[in-house]
Amino acid sequence: MSDLFKYLHPIGLKLKILLFISILTVGIIIIFINPIVKPTQVKLISNTNAISTNSSVDATGKFQVVYTPLQRKHSIQRQERFQKYQSFEKLAQKLNRVLIMPNDVKVILGDCGAVNAYYKPSEHSITICYELIDRFTEVFMDYYQSRELNINQPEVINKVNRRVAGTTVFTFFHELGHTLIEELDLPVTGKEEDTVDEFSTILLSELGQEYAALASAIQFGLSGNQEIASVSQDLSFWDEHSLNYQRFYNIICLVYGKEPQKYDVLVEKIGIPPQRQNTCRIDYSKKLKAWRTLLSPHLRESVNLL
Repeated sequence: MSDLFKYLHPIGLKLKILLFISILTVGIIIIFINPIVKPTQVKLISNTNAISTNSSVDATGKFQVVYTPLQRKHSIQRQERFQKYQSFEKLAQKLNRVLIMPNDVKVILGDCGAVNAYYKPSEHSITICYELIDRFTEVFMDYYQSRELNINQPEVINKVNRRVAGTTVFTFFHELGHTLIEELDLPVTGKEEDTVDEFSTILLSELGQEYAALASAIQFGLSGNQEIASVSQDLSFWDEHSLNYQRFYNIICLVYGKEPQKYDVLVEKIGIPPQRQNTCRIDYSKKLKAWRTLLSPHLRESVNLL
């Protein structure tokens, strides 16, 4: 598995260049992760050129960002950056322009006392805990320390911040998937956790921001290494989430399915065999079509989410 991350290093640089030269057509979400160092940004680009509102639809539900009171200095600094750059507010505005929602949905940001992110149906809310962002940072920092790199170097800090930002964005869209399934009463015939992983990966891939999905895949891979290393603990085969290694491979499989030529070397390096590569391409096409079909009645006129 360590060879994988050595390989993903140049891939990350290529995607970094691609992100900075891509044309911004609608909006940008800026995610500032580490309040102590220079922030990094992840851009979300719409795949539609024209957005018009269907005035005949009375859509009262809106996504609304809520910040909770804080005590931890580190969290206060992070929240100040979110508020200054309106990171999640811009994303909420974008979703409000695209989706027809029956209820208001709160996007709650703050400390939770636990490493978590979740959708709560009874409150129509998505919560992103700052402790989870801290955890993402620790995972990537530990990885670079294990490679005996100076984690205080600006280059290393920038890489960590970009990957934490990407993983945070992926996590938000994962929870958005749960939200859409519940709020819009969408059918799910498989494991819902796998389904919303797929939703987040497909959405980011369609927006040209697959770097965020790959960053999350790396986080799952690194967490999978920790699971395997903890031989004293049983793996949670019963859990509603797939194992971290499975989530790692499934995300990369779908990213490859969107652009096989771009990521053919990647899937070979991590050991996805040719027969599975073929089904990755088929899976992506089928799942994209399924999500478009499910969401089409809930989109404003002349607008695409995927």
